[in-house]
Amino acid sequence: MAYSPFQDTVFILDFINNLNPRSILDVGSGFGRWGFLCRCHFAGGISLAVKPDQALRIDAVEAFGPNVSAVYAAVYNRTFTGDAREVVPRLGAYDVIICSHMIEHLEKAEGRALIETMRQQARMALILGLPFNDPLREPIEGNEYEAHRSVWTAADFEGQSALVRSFRFLKRTDAGVVIYPRDDNARWHVKTLRNPLRALAVRHCPRLLRGLRRLALPPT
Repeated sequence: MAYSPFQDTVFILDFINNLNPRSILDVGSGFGRWGFLCRCHFAGGISLAVKPDQALRIDAVEAFGPNVSAVYAAVYNRTFTGDAREVVPRLGAYDVIICSHMIEHLEKAEGRALIETMRQQARMALILGLPFNDPLREPIEGNEYEAHRSVWTAADFEGQSALVRSFRFLKRTDAGVVIYPRDDNARWHVKTLRNPLRALAVRHCPRLLRGLRRLALPPT
């Protein structure tokens, strides 16, 4: 299994945390990284083996059967093994859909079609993780799904409603994040992230105001 970058992790988790979703679909789940992180940070880090009736539902779609390990039983409510192009349209809506480092394994037209399908099925947001400027490559470790069949850049998402971010990953490749907001709350957070001054105010002003309020209060 190829490895994924860590540089985008905090950014994505922070955005999901602002949405407070009750259902998440992890498309191209691979090792189970995003399922594990979401279960850890948004469900108290409690395994489904310990508490199977958790409020947060996280499902997985994975094409390569050997990737479905013991991790899956602990973090995913349901696992759908098969090609995402066939499986995802049958699953209906989720609050958040994450598709991390999977789109580049499809031809460009197929990738665009799957993005549009996932965008329509996401109630709050669709979050894509994908390499920018990464070259095509052959399958690895006997997994045909690991072949890179398309090259993507930030320019592929220009003129759309999506928020695009790049994080340095390899010498010539960035870890790209593309977020399609689907509800008012997600759109508000995307607007905040696009404006550095607004983001600074949202993050720091409430803390500053609380500090000033404490200073103004008489000692007890």
